[in-house]
Amino acid sequence: MKIDGKDILERLSVGKKGDREKTSLYLSKALYEAFRKACGDIPASQVLEELMQQFVDSVKKK
Repeated sequence: MKIDGKDILERLSVGKKGDREKTSLYLSKALYEAFRKACGDIPASQVLEELMQQFVDSVKKK
């Protein structure tokens, strides 16, 4: 599976809301900061949510 970060950011820039709620995760601080910076103006949580959805979709295909 190939991830296209620019495509994800473009799709999320139009904005979408759903069944979102506050959730806690334990992540590497350095990795999260680099990820957040790479997300630019798009909230990191939305990008992470999209990556998680792609992962779940790819598992369902097998």
